[in-house]
Amino acid sequence: MHKIGLVMAALLCCTITYGQYNIAIKVSDADNKQPLAGATISIIALQKNTTADSAGTGQFKNLAACKYSVLISYVGYAPKKMYP
Repeated sequence: MHKIGLVMAALLCCTITYGQYNIAIKVSDADNKQPLAGATISIIALQKNTTADSAGTGQFKNLAACKYSVLISYVGYAPKKMYP
């Protein structure tokens, strides 16, 4: 009986610590380095999206440790895919 409780506690700890990574991505114009507020940033595999704030920064929270492909789009610019 105690073995089952120990296994359940171990699995619960693994679930709690699964998504503990945060990333911030800054989007700016390549020529003049101005932030692109309102740019859409997408993590393709997770189908998660965020929008860049007035400083051009978008954030994703509670991600698993992994390498992600990111798609950045902004009106008037060609979409840009970033690969790990």
